[in-house]
Amino acid sequence: MTDESGVTDHSLHNARVLISKYGIPTHIELVWDDDKWCLVKAEFRGYGEHVFTGFGWGYSGTGAVGLKRFLRLCKFNVKIDEIMKMRKRDPNPNVWIPKSLDEILS
Repeated sequence: MTDESGVTDHSLHNARVLISKYGIPTHIELVWDDDKWCLVKAEFRGYGEHVFTGFGWGYSGTGAVGLKRFLRLCKFNVKIDEIMKMRKRDPNPNVWIPKSLDEILS
């Protein structure tokens, strides 16, 4: 595992390592710490929780693109515009992505 320190490429590397070893996360939470920073918490069966620090969203930067790539690794089909809108809908979202992909994709 690589120290992420908010770097998108490092978070993607760690995501690939965890997914290859433990499978896609059973639960994902997108959390805003404040107006400038967000975290992605993912629960992996057999590993526990990992907090990714390099997937900032709500703007058109590498973090939002990284979040899209991470969600696609987890078998979600999302567009970058949808990720950017997440921040704009609610000034302080705690967006839980349900365990069931059917809930999201239906």
